[in-house]
Amino acid sequence: MTASKPSIFSIALADTAAVGHINTGVELYRRFEALAHEEHASGQRLDFSRAIELGVPAITNLALGLELLLKVHNFQLTGEYPMGHDIRELGSSFPDETMAKLRNRYKEMYDDPKISNGVEFRFSGGSKDREEEKWEATKIDTYDKAIEYIGPMYVKWRYIYEEFEEDIDIRASYSPLYFSAMSVHAAIRSQKGKTRITLNDEKNDA
Repeated sequence: MTASKPSIFSIALADTAAVGHINTGVELYRRFEALAHEEHASGQRLDFSRAIELGVPAITNLALGLELLLKVHNFQLTGEYPMGHDIRELGSSFPDETMAKLRNRYKEMYDDPKISNGVEFRFSGGSKDREEEKWEATKIDTYDKAIEYIGPMYVKWRYIYEEFEEDIDIRASYSPLYFSAMSVHAAIRSQKGKTRITLNDEKNDA
């Protein structure tokens, strides 16, 4: 995996962009979840067009935001931004101490009863009748499982229309994206850098 080495000041841009993508993804997801609950309560079928309009960009924004956060944290540790879009690869290349922090933070959020895992949504159709088929939501209870699950999700969902064949069954879970992003975000904020500011207030005698 190659890497780029821009100015140290680029981290502010990358970090702010990452947070923006995460916030956008969360807002879109909340609107999607509200729509799902509202239509379920009324007994109506979820509107397909509206679900795509909210659900797909929610996933792509969260996945891209997570990707950027992983690259920011790598830059903090190495001074380089790794290339690529695969969350599994980007999220598993940190030192052991960093990986332990990410795993612990993810587990804390997953086990917290006050934090919802959110809904998992599913796009299905085609020749197989899944109308009454029951399915259990995916339980991804560790950081390692989460980044494995997410993988190249940003690329896949950015071009999700290419997956829509005659027979389709695609699912997406919200919690791995959100919990992973918040775990990396916490690691970034707690990272102690080596940059120091020194002031010299010696008077000029000239």
